[in-house]
Amino acid sequence: MGNACISAGETTDGKVTYRIEIKTSNAYRTAGTDATVYIDLVGEGGNSTGWIKMDTSFFDDFERGSSGVYKRVLDNVGIPVAIRLNNYELVLILSITELNDKLIDDEWRCDYVIVSLGGSKAEFVVNDWIERDVLEVSKGASLLHKLPDNKCGDILKAMRTAEVKINRTRIQWVASESCDEESRGLPRRVNATKTSNLPLLLQREWSKVNEQARHERKSLAHRISSKVLTAFKPLQDLDDYWELQDFGDQDHTEKNSELLQDLSWQDDEVMGYQMLNGACPLAISRCDAIPNNFNVTEDDVIDRLRPGKSLEEELQAGRCYIADFSHLEDVERQEGKFCCSCIALFYTNIKNLLVPIAIQLVPGDKDYLFTSSDSKDDWMLAKMHFKCAFANIHQWIHRYLHTHAVMEPFALSLFRFLPRAHPIFMLLRPHLWTVPAANVLARSLLIKDESPGRQAFALSPHSILRKSYKTFQMYDLNVLKVLQDKGLDDPHKLPGFYYREDATRLWKCIEEFVNNVVSHFYIADEDVSCDEELQNWAQDVAQEGLGWEGNDSKGMTDKITTTEKLIEICTTLIFTCTVQHSAVNTNQMEMYRFVPSCPGAMRLPPHKKGEATLELIMNSLPDVDTSLAMMTVISATAEDPKHQVLLNVPKYFTGDKELIKIQEQFAEKIKWCEQTTKRRNKNNRQPYTCLRPSRIPINMSL
Repeated sequence: MGNACISAGETTDGKVTYRIEIKTSNAYRTAGTDATVYIDLVGEGGNSTGWIKMDTSFFDDFERGSSGVYKRVLDNVGIPVAIRLNNYELVLILSITELNDKLIDDEWRCDYVIVSLGGSKAEFVVNDWIERDVLEVSKGASLLHKLPDNKCGDILKAMRTAEVKINRTRIQWVASESCDEESRGLPRRVNATKTSNLPLLLQREWSKVNEQARHERKSLAHRISSKVLTAFKPLQDLDDYWELQDFGDQDHTEKNSELLQDLSWQDDEVMGYQMLNGACPLAISRCDAIPNNFNVTEDDVIDRLRPGKSLEEELQAGRCYIADFSHLEDVERQEGKFCCSCIALFYTNIKNLLVPIAIQLVPGDKDYLFTSSDSKDDWMLAKMHFKCAFANIHQWIHRYLHTHAVMEPFALSLFRFLPRAHPIFMLLRPHLWTVPAANVLARSLLIKDESPGRQAFALSPHSILRKSYKTFQMYDLNVLKVLQDKGLDDPHKLPGFYYREDATRLWKCIEEFVNNVVSHFYIADEDVSCDEELQNWAQDVAQEGLGWEGNDSKGMTDKITTTEKLIEICTTLIFTCTVQHSAVNTNQMEMYRFVPSCPGAMRLPPHKKGEATLELIMNSLPDVDTSLAMMTVISATAEDPKHQVLLNVPKYFTGDKELIKIQEQFAEKIKWCEQTTKRRNKNNRQPYTCLRPSRIPINMSL
């Protein structure tokens, strides 16, 4: 509909005219309703106006995306502190019990309600579906133990209790006794195997549903056309793999592919750059000593070091870095697929560029040790085997486990135990609410039998994920601590690490914002420990989510006792769902599009020194079906953001001037991050753009 403005006539004794604006969501195909909508305004004294009909006679109210303005002459309850909403079948209502027996089945998604009286107004952020229950929404953000001890406070407390009770019924964990095998040994998931099984509160917006369907159609068409093409022109040379690329959106992906060809995917400097600024920037660590199972010696790499420098001297100078994937030895491989448990040594050369100088495909066996001084084919194939392991580490650990899977318990518990009026709910909801739906899709795309992910990658997802989750700690998501522990935090020893620059800058901006918000509500540590709702959330995450099988909560406390700990947890969650997810997701296009540069699986076991030929390389690389499965995965997951991005800071809070000022300060800091990154990128041949706030989605899509 358009805007409907209805006057209920002149005010009379004891009555005032309220202006009520109601916005129906545009984000869902079925957001509108044909049912009659009613609202009840609750005043500060606990008195209410009673149920008020909002529909307009002979007018189609509450259509998808519509907003309506209604004027009603009502008993004066002042500016309301809470509202109740429902879409009813009957006009005359005797009680809520009778009402709920007579509801029609026509859900309605409301974005917000603004109630004005004179020069004052109250905004109620709803962002929820009105189904068969009355939906109650209070104004602003508040802590339960700080609500007034009066009739109004009792009403608000009862509203919060009822909301949590309803959501705990709506949103449930997968049951332990009926859990499928693929979910064992991992963070606990939602009790849904399809997005259509999710409660309406967690379902995807319609634009994202359409976008996903478009990618599926495009991917299917590409796979069919590529199969036809390769039937007449089989893969006989490395350049033939260029024909398999799925260019998708030409403005972004074709540019990346042209750049990849221009820089030469075989170049060691390109490989070093991608280790730092590709889709998996935390796969390496500083190397101070060569591991016992890595048989590289100074003689093997002396011609790649600075003149007059020994390997030991360069190790101590902090110029050597290692990617050690030997822990993959006991991980199951999928039938017919190979992935080495390899180790690689990288070095910041005299040009201050990171390059690979040694790769051992079988730990402990020097016959499988290769250096950049070996033959072109030997070194190329060794790098392909290494990049295969690198791709599996990226996809299963850094992308799925560390961003998707471990965020799901936090997202589910957020809705199960924090009411919408809780400040931590308001702070985290914009970033967490899409996680369950994204993960349902990710499990279908990547993990289930016969899925493209299972076909594209060599390692068994169940095996690698369970092994990695055994040692996972929440600490692993704190980027500042991870960079420090890995020895990657010194820009003088490891220059050109743009991920480090951008991620550190954004972490600090988010942390400052979270600190300001938390400090606004929690004056002292006692306020944190006294927050019953917050403690219930933490306990549900720790015991029912992360530690649901082995009582190992992975470093997540089940009782938050300090503001410092609360700030760290919230900063970690926001950063992971935005910045880190963008870092490991956006650059997949460049990383995987040309299969020989980063294969997900190999068809032959590793070669020994002197064995590589072009024929062996072609026989080792993935076939057409496996390559096209990779195209399907990246087409569905590595998208340029088309929805809300971090640069457009979400509207976390309304009504409170101090909180609005805090939000505005955060927005200015994010803009500063954007400009800082753009200035740096002007001088780079290959700009690092995936952590520009204008390219970071505020939440996960897939």
